[in-house]
Amino acid sequence: MLRFAAAVICLLGLSQSAGAADGGCIRLDKGVPGVHVIPGRFDHGQAQIIYCLYARAGQRLRINLKPSGRLNLEANLRFAGVPASDWAPGNPGGVVLDEALPWTGKYLLIIGQRFGERRKGPFKLDISTH
Repeated sequence: MLRFAAAVICLLGLSQSAGAADGGCIRLDKGVPGVHVIPGRFDHGQAQIIYCLYARAGQRLRINLKPSGRLNLEANLRFAGVPASDWAPGNPGGVVLDEALPWTGKYLLIIGQRFGERRKGPFKLDISTH
């Protein structure tokens, strides 16, 4: 019984951290142009944060990553649906992506620390659709 309780507690902790990391899926596919400003934060020892986005094929997306302080960040956008693809444009900090998307569906925006760093600090994402 003690092992079962420990396993449940571990699973709850993992699900809460995963939910906090992606902040829920952000719907960009509603056809309303605009800018989504999303604050984020790396805690000490955290290597990456993943956000879930839904978008349409042909929708133009601009993602601007603005790290604060001494954070050295990079980001990649990956399509999570079918067809599976190696398509994963990205850049270090600044404008990560500014192009039309190839598919409709779920995308994963993966933000990581560069150079193997594990620093803590805030960042901001500006995601604009047009």
